[in-house]
Amino acid sequence: MKVLAFIVAICLCLVFSGDLFGQETVSRSKDSLMQYSVNYAVEKMVSDIGNIYFDSGSFELDKRNEFKLNKLVQILDNHPTFEILVVAHSDTKGTVLYNQKLSEKRAEIVKRFLIKGKVSENRIYIESFGENRPKNKCDETAVCDAALHRENRRVEFVVFSD
Repeated sequence: MKVLAFIVAICLCLVFSGDLFGQETVSRSKDSLMQYSVNYAVEKMVSDIGNIYFDSGSFELDKRNEFKLNKLVQILDNHPTFEILVVAHSDTKGTVLYNQKLSEKRAEIVKRFLIKGKVSENRIYIESFGENRPKNKCDETAVCDAALHRENRRVEFVVFSD
């Protein structure tokens, strides 16, 4: 066991000194770690903004949503290599087709806001799921209060960098 620990320790020293795999490997590892840290930091900032929520049957942005989206614009402006996926949902009030169209309008209104904030259109992707991916068990058969239905009327964000 001591011999194995000793061999592992020597290999780690060689890797981090650049002697085992060469200095280029260590540099790439450091760059990868830095990129991972940046990715994580940006993902955390976007996660802290949270989701955008809508009133029933609406795709209009209120002041709170605009405030959140302005923060998102600022993050994307500060990190121009990042792209964003806007994922829109609805509750189950209404028909499946109506809810799909409503979630599409929600995704589009958010996209237009980001573009108006000078985020390049080619950095924005959208997906709309209608009522197909609820956050909770509020479907057309469940009895849920307004707050639970509201959780499903949302737009979520996923940031990524290549």
